Amino acid sequence: MNSRSSFIMHIDSLAVLDDLTDEQAGKLFKAIKAFHVKEDMELDILTKVAVSPFISQFKRDKEKYELTCQRRAEAGAKGGKKKAEKNAKKQEKLANVANASNCYKENEQRNSANTKDIDCKDNIDILANASNCQKTEENEQNNSEFLANLADNDNKSKSKNDNKSKNDISKDILNRDVDTSHGASSTSAKRSELDNQVLEVYEHWMHKMHKNPKTTLLSPKRKRCIQARIKDGYALEDIKRAIDMCALSAFHMGSNDNKKQYNDIELICRNSEKLEFFLQEQVQVKTISELSSESDWMNEIY
Repeated sequence: MNSRSSFIMHIDSLAVLDDLTDEQAGKLFKAIKAFHVKEDMELDILTKVAVSPFISQFKRDKEKYELTCQRRAEAGAKGGKKKAEKNAKKQEKLANVANASNCYKENEQRNSANTKDIDCKDNIDILANASNCQKTEENEQNNSEFLANLADNDNKSKSKNDNKSKNDISKDILNRDVDTSHGASSTSAKRSELDNQVLEVYEHWMHKMHKNPKTTLLSPKRKRCIQARIKDGYALEDIKRAIDMCALSAFHMGSNDNKKQYNDIELICRNSEKLEFFLQEQVQVKTISELSSESDWMNEIY
């Protein structure tokens, strides 16, 4: 049996039934059934000709389905790798906190043990300071004479150095201004690139969900959610693919008990888990009978 439980038949390909008798049409549908369940069936020339376009379309649909499954598997593998990296970082942070706590306790114990030694040393220092007071008074007179001589020399050299110092200060200010302007330009470039990426994702979402640009705005909340997922490291193609999968989900597009759409970009990009949910979502494609009662059924067939 085929791994898929359903297949798609396009209405424009059914026009051939108008030229067939009921018996011939019955043989055609039996041939289609035999193809999908992989049964051997002898076909006459007319049935072979009639079923050939259907088989070609079925093969193209199968290739498209297998490619979609492959992309979902790759996206799921990337998501699992990112989760593992996040868990490793959390474990590393917890280990660092534990080490810091142990170091703090060891320092407290060392400080309490050293307080007794410090008290003994303080008594010795008091005696030493008393003996040094006399020497200090004698040295102060000598220092005052020495400082007077230095003041005369400083006044002479000060006027020469004033001009140099002013030039040096102006150069430092210019260098700081250059560094500041360079940093500001690089920051603004990064912000501009991020804004362009957010706008690209937003426009893709508007197109896929058929939103009215006059009534659906890029609100700060929507912008923050998109920016957060880009900063998490998700590629733009992954975010766009999550939007595509949401658009293919009958439940999220309104076919639910509440008759309400759950397809806002804020929901899709709310967090990493929600984004990866749509990347891995197995969207259930409706049958022809379910879609025939809806006005936009053609848009839901991939």
